[in-house]
Amino acid sequence: MDATCRNCGTPLQGEYCHHCGQPDRQYLRNILYAIGDLFGEIGHWDSRVSRTLKAVIFSPGRLSLAFKQGQLARYVPPLRLYFFTSLIVFLMLSVVFDIDQISVNQQQKNLTAEEIRQSDFRLDFLDDEAQVTFDERVAYLANNPKLLIKRVFSLAPQVLLCMLPIFALLLKLFYIRRHHYYIEHLVVALHSHTFLLLTILTITLFGSAGEYLAQQQELTWLQNALNFAVTILVGWLPIYMLLTQKRYYQQGWLKTIVKYGLIFVCYNLLLSCAFIALIVWGVVTA
Repeated sequence: MDATCRNCGTPLQGEYCHHCGQPDRQYLRNILYAIGDLFGEIGHWDSRVSRTLKAVIFSPGRLSLAFKQGQLARYVPPLRLYFFTSLIVFLMLSVVFDIDQISVNQQQKNLTAEEIRQSDFRLDFLDDEAQVTFDERVAYLANNPKLLIKRVFSLAPQVLLCMLPIFALLLKLFYIRRHHYYIEHLVVALHSHTFLLLTILTITLFGSAGEYLAQQQELTWLQNALNFAVTILVGWLPIYMLLTQKRYYQQGWLKTIVKYGLIFVCYNLLLSCAFIALIVWGVVTA
């Protein structure tokens, strides 16, 4: 064993440096050390991921409580977990929903800007010149809807990311007397939205599989099973969010249900406004 750490120069007191954590190993002498270290890191990461996914799926609020209690090494950090989940989910959704394969009703095409203006659709914050330009963009996208769909889909992850601090702020306002730090509410929001994304992906995959199985008469039972699973997931999602709030904030059922309902209404109104703004932005920039 060397007297000092090769990485930071700190005097060693064991097999690992107490300052930077690097093990006292000589990788240049034996390739098996390097290979063993690789699989050790993969195994460690794999165990953290499996432990984290198990908790986030089957134990509402557990990860947030673990973070609050300082149990950081056992699980994937909340922000990293959300970003990886979001990346994988939207990547898979883009594969499942092949926008180029979406069929468009030809009878709804060939709209003109004049027809858009005659529909009395107007944005009050636009002046006359900007409204004319906007109508032309709407007419163009009405005749090329896949461009708008691609634009909106590409911006959806950013919108959902922007809604995270807003959801955390709602939790802060409704639980202001509980004296929680804002970061705690943000962690709850990250874990809740991670579960939301995983549920959306699962429902989408089951729905797509069900559509395929509908063409296979001998597999009707499997289609029915998938449809039943989708129904269960749709019903479980709001219950999961409720149980998360109950477990983390430790209030009575009546208060929790009332606050959950108010937060649910407020958040969905804000989310609807955000996606309407996203569609308008998509029209302007597509």
